[in-house]
Amino acid sequence: MRLLLTVAIVAAVFAPTAAADSFSVQHVRDTVTLGPRIDDTSCSFPITVTGTSNVDDVLFFDSAGNLVRIHETVNDAVITFSANGKTLEAKGSGGIDLTFNPDGTVLASTFGINLLVTLPGTGPAILDAGHAIFTFGGGHPFQTLFVAGPADYDLTAFCAALAP
Repeated sequence: MRLLLTVAIVAAVFAPTAAADSFSVQHVRDTVTLGPRIDDTSCSFPITVTGTSNVDDVLFFDSAGNLVRIHETVNDAVITFSANGKTLEAKGSGGIDLTFNPDGTVLASTFGINLLVTLPGTGPAILDAGHAIFTFGGGHPFQTLFVAGPADYDLTAFCAALAP
C-alpha cells in the first residue's frame, strides 16, 4: 500500500512536467544570509534577528524558456534572536515547491521543520513543522488549501527568555 501511494505521488508530481514538449532543469546552490533586522512586534522590546541557511534550488523551464516550477530545499538554517544581552537560536530544514500556473496563480507547497526554537531546560517555545499547500497571485486572493503538522508559538515563553 505504501509503495502504491509513493508511486501515485511521484506520478502526480512529475506527470505534468513529463507531458511537456520539452523542458530544461537548472540546479542552483547558495548560502542565504538574513538580517540583521529588528523585530519589534513579537515581544514588548526589540529583538535583533540574523540567520544563515544553505539553499538548493531546482528550476524547471518549459520549452519556451519560461520558469514554471521551483523546488527549493533549505538545509542547516540557523536563525538567531538577540535582545537584552540574551540569545536564542532557531533551527530549520525543509523547503518549498512553487508551481507557476498559466493563469498567473502560484501553487506553493511547504514541507519540513520551518522553525524550531528550544528553550534551555523547558523544551520547544516555537515549533512550525509539517506540510502546507497555498495558492496566490494572478488576481486571486491568498488561499490555504491544506495544512498538516504543528504550528505552536509560545511567544510568552519566548519573550520571557529574552526579557531583561
